[in-house]
Order: sequence, then structure tokens, then C-alpha cells
Amino acid sequence: MKKSFLSNKWLNLKQMIGILCIVVGIAALIYAIHSANRVSSAREDVDKFTGFFSKNPVTEFGKKSIGEKLDEYDAQIRILFIGGLVFILGGAGTVFYFRKKK
Repeated sequence: MKKSFLSNKWLNLKQMIGILCIVVGIAALIYAIHSANRVSSAREDVDKFTGFFSKNPVTEFGKKSIGEKLDEYDAQIRILFIGGLVFILGGAGTVFYFRKKK
């Protein structure tokens, strides 16, 4: 009988898919943490820049509109972070559930 490329002594196909889910989840978490740091840095830059101009209506409007845009990114980052966790837990559960019994 001819063996398939995907047949392996150590892992079966479902375990490989689980490991792939874990890798994708880790990548999503890393990207979410990186993006959160960038958004935090942008907020600090906006606060620094608008701090020079006290109570100017134009700078207050700019700060508000930029803050709203950054809030949109916060929601996307939160979804990416939660999705990464779900992928990691789902992948780990898949690998554990479909492990080979001795």
C-alpha cells in the first residue's frame, strides 16, 4: 500500500491542522500586541502635539477626531487579540483530542 505524504508516524492530519491553528493564533497575538503598542504611541504623540496649544478649538477638534479613529483601531485590535486566543485554544484542544493513543 502506498503511503500518503500526510501520513506521519508522529502526527495525523487533524493534529497538523491543530498545530497550524496554534501558529496562526500566535502570529495574531504578536500582531495585536505590536498594533496596540503603535496605537498607544500615536495617542502619546497626539497628546504631546496638542499639549502645546491649550484650549484651542481647532486642536480640540483634531484631538477628538484622531481619538475617535484610534478608538476604531482599538476595537479591531481587541478582536484580533481574542481571535488569536481562540485559535490557540482551539488548536491546542484539537492536538490534544486527536492525539494517538498507545
